[in-house]
Amino acid sequence: QGRARVCHDCAMAARPLVRVLREIARKRQLRMTELSCGWICELEDVAGRRARICGCAFPLNSQASASLALDKASASAVFAHHGVAHVPHDIVFSPTAQYSMAPEERQRGTMAGLYDLLDHCAPLGVVLKPKAGNSGAGVRRAQNRLELEAGWQDLLHGSRDFCIGPFLPLAEEWRLMIL
Repeated sequence: QGRARVCHDCAMAARPLVRVLREIARKRQLRMTELSCGWICELEDVAGRRARICGCAFPLNSQASASLALDKASASAVFAHHGVAHVPHDIVFSPTAQYSMAPEERQRGTMAGLYDLLDHCAPLGVVLKPKAGNSGAGVRRAQNRLELEAGWQDLLHGSRDFCIGPFLPLAEEWRLMIL
């Protein structure tokens, strides 16, 4: 009781980041404690200095950097601005979030722009996903208007926004974390 449980057999503990942290701790002679099956890792040196990594948030990240890493649409905008190859994501607001739309956008509504993007991305379609999140939770592919409308309704149930982007038939996807 009160001791951290090291959980080497659950899926979280098998994350590549946790395996890398274990190796770093071993090589640098740091004590590593895994909490919540490796979602939180605490590293401590011989002088008693501690650093905690929660998910993929390192103590050297600013709040703005951490927020940007979790927001697909914002990250996409920054990548595009700096010419970094990425899968584009645009944010879609709920019709009830009209305060965030320009007057001409309010007249057009939300769906017209989504239909335009769907037509532009035919025949592969688009991918709708929560603005924050990972591991494919809540992700939907839409290749026609009915699938787009169903995904739109599902994602806006209890949320004010979501992301949309083209479906790209990728053989591999790599995500990099730069510290």
